[in-house]
Amino acid sequence: MFWSKKKARDSQLKMINVESHIRELLFDSQIPDANAIALLLGSNAISEELIEKEEEESDIRVAHVEHLLPLLHSYATLISDGVIQLQKKDPEVENIPETFWRLTSKLLESVSLNILIGTLSQLNSLKMIEIKDAPKS
Repeated sequence: MFWSKKKARDSQLKMINVESHIRELLFDSQIPDANAIALLLGSNAISEELIEKEEEESDIRVAHVEHLLPLLHSYATLISDGVIQLQKKDPEVENIPETFWRLTSKLLESVSLNILIGTLSQLNSLKMIEIKDAPKS
């Protein structure tokens, strides 16, 4: 045999409940009305008590990535700015007011930041990546 039993055991994929994972991702992403969106995406309804428990567990998971927020915010801002600049080059959008661009930029930034937080939190929770604790001051 080319590998040991221990190595084979360690390489097994962890099975996750997709429905729960979707809800956890949304809660970890700190999206307003995360549970309502989870329902729209096919998750089953859960009680208010379970929603509260999910929110508490999410806070714990997100705390492990919290120290990365300045970096994640920078990435989200860069992505948003780049997308807006690219869109503004399109001759078909030359008459769109600047207010639209500012609001769209903020929306893109917010969505990008939220999904980065949720994704890192979930990957860390699933042990697919290891996020080191914040450096001590």
